[in-house]
Amino acid sequence: MRKRKLLCCVIFSVIWMIVSVVISSANEFELSASEEDIICRFITAACGEEAPLAAKLGVANIVLNRLADSNFPNTVTDVIFLGEFECVENGELEDAYLSPRSVSAEDALMMALSGRDPTNGALFFVEKSLGTEEIAISFEAGRLVFGK
Repeated sequence: MRKRKLLCCVIFSVIWMIVSVVISSANEFELSASEEDIICRFITAACGEEAPLAAKLGVANIVLNRLADSNFPNTVTDVIFLGEFECVENGELEDAYLSPRSVSAEDALMMALSGRDPTNGALFFVEKSLGTEEIAISFEAGRLVFGK
């Protein structure tokens, strides 16, 4: 009886470890240093340097959520450059390369990579002032709203 109980505990532990690894790996992205850099620059361009960390975290999650969604491109550069984001089209992303990389953008990216997503899987963001009729809002931070 004791051996059977021990065997059940071992089997349960192994199954739990496997499930934990599968769940945690579903949220993990293996990004190169250049991919991390472009995401951080994109966060700064989209939000502005003075934006709250929550807004920067939201933008980081938009990139990661789009990477995970089969309806969007599967590379960081394609998600950002083919995403029709205003900050790319108006040159703000290029301007973000003229100054040192933002530490708060790096923090936001690391938080997003660790699985923190206050946007609840949002795929889009817009400035509140531009109107939000086109998306179902799931999160607001700073001057941005996030949704699907």
